[in-house]
Amino acid sequence: MPQISIERLRGEEALNHIFPLLTYAFWNTPPLPSGEDREQTLSYMESATASVLFEDGVAVACSVSSPMEQNVRGRPVPANGVWGVAAHPSARRKGYARQTLLDMMANDREQGRTLSLLYAFRESFYDRLGYALFPQPRQAVFSPAGLAPLLRRELGGRVIMLSTTEGHASYDAYLRQRLPQMHGMGLFQVESRAPRQGQESWLALAQANGDTIGVMTYNIRSTQDLTVHSFFYDTNQAKYLLLEWLARHIDQVETIKMTLAPFEQPGTWLPDLNISLTALEPPLGRVLDIGGLAGLPAGPGKFSARILDAQCPWNEGTYRFESVDGALSVTPAENADCDLHINALAALIYGTQDPGDFEFRGWGQPSAETRAVMSAMFPRALPYLHIKF
Repeated sequence: MPQISIERLRGEEALNHIFPLLTYAFWNTPPLPSGEDREQTLSYMESATASVLFEDGVAVACSVSSPMEQNVRGRPVPANGVWGVAAHPSARRKGYARQTLLDMMANDREQGRTLSLLYAFRESFYDRLGYALFPQPRQAVFSPAGLAPLLRRELGGRVIMLSTTEGHASYDAYLRQRLPQMHGMGLFQVESRAPRQGQESWLALAQANGDTIGVMTYNIRSTQDLTVHSFFYDTNQAKYLLLEWLARHIDQVETIKMTLAPFEQPGTWLPDLNISLTALEPPLGRVLDIGGLAGLPAGPGKFSARILDAQCPWNEGTYRFESVDGALSVTPAENADCDLHINALAALIYGTQDPGDFEFRGWGQPSAETRAVMSAMFPRALPYLHIKF
């Protein structure tokens, strides 16, 4: 029998063991990544922790996470961003990746993080680990010619164009200002670094009265496409300033491809845009520590539930969830109105699932009365994480 152990490692010590696993799993190989690529990955490890599984002394699987902050219904909540789950081909199908994930979740809970966020290689794998899907972001595809009417309008304000290297501090500051305003949005706690050469984008800053009121990042890779990665605005004026900036590329590109939050309705921006929409990869979220949910905004009502969470046993128990002066109170309870799997609790706080779906997802069978209370306390919502990792 092989000797199995899991260690929690950080910084260069972690990278020495996991870099071959990460590059094989996520990079185009061969050839092996360069020293510059390794240094870039090392910069991500400054705040990250890796749970590394060793088989007979050799690192064969890992899960890596970094501390984040996420807006949940208007309140910042400590979270982790899981960005490095990998296993050597010889170690796959042995449950090793799952073991590192469970160790990682325990560690992040010990570090005071309430939620866990990730993008899945296979959604069903993480569904079984207690994660709930977010709504899918979308990519809008349209011709810039449809934006031409904006070139004849006086919109006020202005747009400044920088590279993301030049403007990364301004962009990061804007996103952190935006974080408290957007449900589901998450950012890593460490300020983002300037991108490496070759990984830059253009940054458009919409400004009025000296204030930045909107941002957009984009790339032009050929005369065919302009691809927008981020599109945020505080006001209607900012939205149309950024769209007017795109209209200035009518004679340069044929198509605009724009990543948008699930709540955006681009078909209503202007007539004759002829937009086509494609769903993009959604993130998933999970509750690591039920007690950390206390204080979330909540509508009127209360219910009790016995929470089932085989992966994070510290969460298991019976709780009363009650709105007190508009804030969620979480306390122990003796009796439960229903049983709920931990996925259902994540779906409630994020607003991604109707409680009537729980029975059909295998997440519990709350009564009609309890479902009505849940819906009043946690109305449906469309979270948008935005950041990819």
